[in-house]
Amino acid sequence: CYFALKKYQEAFDTYQELNKTSFASPSTFFYAAKSRELLDDDSTVVLALLDSAIVRFPVPYTIDAAPYLLQRAQHRQKYGRFREAALDYDAYEKVVGTQNLNDNFFYMKEQAEVAANLFSWALNDIDKALLIKPKEYLYMVEKAVIQLRVGNNDEAIYDAQQALKLNVDGADAYKVLGIANAQKNNK
Repeated sequence: CYFALKKYQEAFDTYQELNKTSFASPSTFFYAAKSRELLDDDSTVVLALLDSAIVRFPVPYTIDAAPYLLQRAQHRQKYGRFREAALDYDAYEKVVGTQNLNDNFFYMKEQAEVAANLFSWALNDIDKALLIKPKEYLYMVEKAVIQLRVGNNDEAIYDAQQALKLNVDGADAYKVLGIANAQKNNK
């Protein structure tokens, strides 16, 4: 009731009291984290509560853990813990199944992986997004940028050209083309 009334301090305190009892569950820790996020967004407390929610599930995780893994991944990404976020996204994908996920999920996962410098993982996931939505300019440019970052200039040029087939006015694709060609001394 406190949470619904937007009395987040009272909601947080109530959930924390519950979390000290035998009624503690992944959802009570999750809602305590959500209350704290809305109250003051203290990343340390929010992530600790999300960790407490997930630790209540056996490993290997089952589908019951999936929503909590996704929430923790998104919060870790929000708070700049990109490598940990990528691992949570990976665990979520394994639990839910690759075939049950959409292109937006793989793009979100790829963004965390790029930020964590996990470029081979990022290329794999942007390819998954492109399999689902092959005519998405943003995904094709993103793939070209990753290729550029790892020094695959020929692949970056190819992917940027593919992106330009999707959007002839795509400034980002032209930028990748320019940088990749410059790095190959094709000025």
